Amino acid sequence: MAPMSIRAVTAVLLLAAFAAPALATSDEEIARLFQEAEHEESSGEWSLAASNYSKIIDKQPENALAHSRLATIQVRIGMNDYAIKNFKEAIRLDPKLTDAREGLEGVFVTRGLLARQSGKNAEALAAFQEAVDANPGSVSAALELGTELERAGQTERALEVYERASAAAPGDATAHARLGAVYAGRGMNDKAVTELETAVRLNPLDAASQRALGFAYAATGHRDKAAAAFHEAMRQYVRAGDMVGGSDAEALEKRARSGQPLGKP
Repeated sequence: MAPMSIRAVTAVLLLAAFAAPALATSDEEIARLFQEAEHEESSGEWSLAASNYSKIIDKQPENALAHSRLATIQVRIGMNDYAIKNFKEAIRLDPKLTDAREGLEGVFVTRGLLARQSGKNAEALAAFQEAVDANPGSVSAALELGTELERAGQTERALEVYERASAAAPGDATAHARLGAVYAGRGMNDKAVTELETAVRLNPLDAASQRALGFAYAATGHRDKAAAAFHEAMRQYVRAGDMVGGSDAEALEKRARSGQPLGKP
């Protein structure tokens, strides 16, 4: 039995000796393929880069970065369905891979915008929802989804989306402006004032939010504040070269100061 034991030990040692260089060689090859692919990307040689990323995936199917990089190239050459598949695989392998989430979001946002332009509202809504699901932290995707929900008359869902967006990005003026507008449309004027005040504080040049704030102030009984907001809206409209908007805001300011009805926002 002793000789067999020695042979077994020798075999194990030989196997280990050969396995380590093989592993090192594999790692070196993967690094080389990445380097070549990145150089090809920088040179605009998309097909060659895609080929090298595919080789990496063949050798290491669990390489999340290779899936993400391949997907990025597939987007560039119009292979969006394949890109979606690879972005999703990259996220499955590494849920924290930001580039893959942002890339997948971008594919769906683009798809949503194209569907919106074509009047395919249901497809646009589905695509923007996919974009938010792909990258839940994205404010821009959430705003597109909220816009489409409003267009579809789903203001309750839009409100939820805007609330999450403004909470996730408290410094984003547009998120607060959209949320304030939905609150106002639902008669929740105190909340509308809070959000619109935040929006104009973050972006004082936003004439539309200044105007919306004027209506929200008036609805809560603050006519002087409403007049001031309309005046500021007028200034910003004129500054932007929108004389029609400026004239409208000026007329609203006069009505607010005289106590006349303002009409519809």
